[in-house]
Amino acid sequence: MVVALGLKDVLRELPSREASRFRAQVMNLAKETKRERNTLSKEVTKISNYGISV
Repeated sequence: MVVALGLKDVLRELPSREASRFRAQVMNLAKETKRERNTLSKEVTKISNYGISV
């Protein structure tokens, strides 16, 4: 039987060094995603300011 594990459960199973490395990677991806979202939002605003519906 396969049991679906949540992210926290997976992290508990990893050695602490690997879990820390994984957390850092996830945090970096989240930061990058937030920056990209903000950039896209600014571009959409610029387009909307020209009267083009987005």
